[in-house]
Amino acid sequence: MKKNQKESKKQKKNKDTKQKNTVKKQAVQTTEQTKTLDAILKIYFVPKVLISFVFLTVFSLTVFFYNPTLALVQFVLSMSVFIIFVFRGSTSSQQFRDYIESLSFDVESATHNSVLKSPFPMVILRETGAIVWYNDAFSTLVPDEDYTSRQLTDILSDFKLPDASGSTCEIRLAERSFKAYGVLADETKASQERVYVYYLIETTELGQLQKKYDEDMIIKGYIYVDNLDEITKQISDSERTVIASQTEKLISEFVGMHQGVLNKFDRDRYSFIMERKNFEEILKTKVSLLKDVKNIETFGSLPVTLSIGIGVGASLGETENFSRVALDMALGRGGDQAVIKQGNDFTYFGGQNRETEKRTKVRSRIIALSFKEMVMESEKVLIMGHKGADMDSLGSCLGLARIAKALDKPAYIVIDESNSNTEALFAKTNLDKDFDDAFVTPSQAETLMDDNTLLAIVDTHKASLTAAPDLIREDGKIFLVDHHRKGADFIYHASLTFHEPYASSTCELVVEMLQYLDDKVKLKRLEAESLYAGILIDTQNFSIKTGVRTFEAASYLRKTGMEPGVAKNLVKSDFDNYIKVSDIVKSAEIYKDSIAIAKYYGEEENSIFIAQAADDLIDIKRIEAAFVIFRRGEETIISARSNGKINVQVIMEKLGGGGHQLVAGCQSKELTVDRAVMLIKETLDEMEEV
Repeated sequence: MKKNQKESKKQKKNKDTKQKNTVKKQAVQTTEQTKTLDAILKIYFVPKVLISFVFLTVFSLTVFFYNPTLALVQFVLSMSVFIIFVFRGSTSSQQFRDYIESLSFDVESATHNSVLKSPFPMVILRETGAIVWYNDAFSTLVPDEDYTSRQLTDILSDFKLPDASGSTCEIRLAERSFKAYGVLADETKASQERVYVYYLIETTELGQLQKKYDEDMIIKGYIYVDNLDEITKQISDSERTVIASQTEKLISEFVGMHQGVLNKFDRDRYSFIMERKNFEEILKTKVSLLKDVKNIETFGSLPVTLSIGIGVGASLGETENFSRVALDMALGRGGDQAVIKQGNDFTYFGGQNRETEKRTKVRSRIIALSFKEMVMESEKVLIMGHKGADMDSLGSCLGLARIAKALDKPAYIVIDESNSNTEALFAKTNLDKDFDDAFVTPSQAETLMDDNTLLAIVDTHKASLTAAPDLIREDGKIFLVDHHRKGADFIYHASLTFHEPYASSTCELVVEMLQYLDDKVKLKRLEAESLYAGILIDTQNFSIKTGVRTFEAASYLRKTGMEPGVAKNLVKSDFDNYIKVSDIVKSAEIYKDSIAIAKYYGEEENSIFIAQAADDLIDIKRIEAAFVIFRRGEETIISARSNGKINVQVIMEKLGGGGHQLVAGCQSKELTVDRAVMLIKETLDEMEEV
């Protein structure tokens, strides 16, 4: 202990010596400043006075020839003024020098003392991070240590070395936090090693206040019971009451457990608010309410499912808006899930159950009549689907084009490029003069686009996936029809939206619209076959995602003269594709006895065989989900299929893609094949744990 005290006294003595040396240096600097002042007086002020005196003397001599008496008086006066100036100037100069010396010393002394005794920790560093000097406040951060010549990063691990002009960084030290502000000490010495002065401002209390503010912020949520009517349709009133009361009890307990406030504003609709600090617990449990309500005894085969939308915004208004957008997203993705919108990010939980068809024909009739009005108010119609159009996309385009032409409006279908998916259809359209001007390229479409043009988008709701994204304008007239489950980049500014994730295909939705329009709208046989082929593709020959409305649409097309056998020729694959599909199926890896994962490397422009391979894999006994990964150059294409037990849309969204529960896909230039396989397996494991 004595040894430590001696070392402490020695350090203090060294510090005092340094301070005395600093004061001496200040005295030397003051003397140098005084000398500089004298030089300034001699150079700038004294010569001007001498010139004035010489001028007066010459003037007196000139006057002497005309009036000697006056000249003598002038000369005496000028000499008197000069003598007084020299005497007073010397005195004033000395007083001025004394004042400057005193002021300079006071300023230097005050600056020195304020730095040493500053309440803010200060440290002077070399650009390497080595400590040159520090004040008393800095030494109290980690007491009983000598920091000189040590690296500041060894003492404060969060510290960042300065850049050319200095830097700012956040520093944590035990339970305290600081913000370090660095400045370059002398910018004129560019050739020498730079020296920086850092000031540490404590932000501990500010950080605590910010944390408390964030925790006390209100979040808003909406809860809808998806299928209460469907579940209670065939049961008694007492059983219906039991299911409704148990559902409400679980919702109330869930909100109460997180210290929220619940409001029931309809028979099967609720809203709640809670503090953000409790919201973190909801994230940890992955919104356990979704799973809890499925355990309710429903006296039937359908479980109770919920759609939950939660908004986390920077203000109450933004939070309310986010919660409504999140709920709309949950409903648009088929229900049975929770969607959380925080800033620009969406987080999804649940979504494992298959959607229940609950569309009504009233909505289809209203959409059809509204679309008719939009067409009548426009001069022409541009229709486009997604890139690499398939039969569902192209068939829908042909159906909407027929409506526009029946209303005497020119209609053009935007196609980015032809592919083998639609080769058979284009071969037939080339033989029909009615389709000579039906198709345009994206560049041609841009010349046709104006304020009086209606833009119809089919089979996708993402602007980036359309055949011509540049055609989409926020102030334009847009009609959107799609059946894929809603994603984060949905085109919300569409003037009219017909989005039904319960539908089997977009062609099915277009056929329903056709049924409610005038008899004047009559499909050509090729158009009807295209619509039917689109339904065939997306339902895998009416085997998946097929409802009553799907068969009604097919029945309507049959009445128009469509031949199913001829329509099926539009979607048949060739022999080479069949061989590729067989090889892919043969090489598939079976993961956890029910997941098929296959890889394929090639340079084929057409990737339809990838989807066909996935379709064949899902048809194999005991396979619940199939993934086919195609690596083409620097791009990875994934096609995913499910029998309904696994939601492949959720998995594809993790990889940057989308789709719906049974059919989904992804295209990415960042993913490698091995990375994609790893992410698929990880997501499957996470879903199994929930």
